[in-house]
Amino acid sequence: MDYLGLGPSHKAMVISEIGILKEANCENILKCLDVLESKQFCYIVTELCDDGDLFKRIKKDGAMTEKEALVHMKGLANALLSLKKIGVIHRDIKPSNVLLKNGKAKLADFGFAVYETYTVA
Repeated sequence: MDYLGLGPSHKAMVISEIGILKEANCENILKCLDVLESKQFCYIVTELCDDGDLFKRIKKDGAMTEKEALVHMKGLANALLSLKKIGVIHRDIKPSNVLLKNGKAKLADFGFAVYETYTVA
């Protein structure tokens, strides 16, 4: 992979993000459908979440009902539990990284995500 001038650390982030997206199997995590590569670009093909993101939803409509907030929080908790099971820490959870699809929250943007590392004393 030699994507348009990306340095080694950015290449590693792209490779890690693709690996995590492929490994994660949860209805509340953005699904990676395919990865297409050329000499200059890497295209990550994901499911379509055409309801926008949580940040835009809050900005557009203002406060949400307690019931709607509960649905989104349960979805995020489900996503985080799934990530924990495969040893991944997201490290960038914010409303703009929560996509919406048919009323469900989908955690996205795994560019800063890492696998947990354990040290034994």
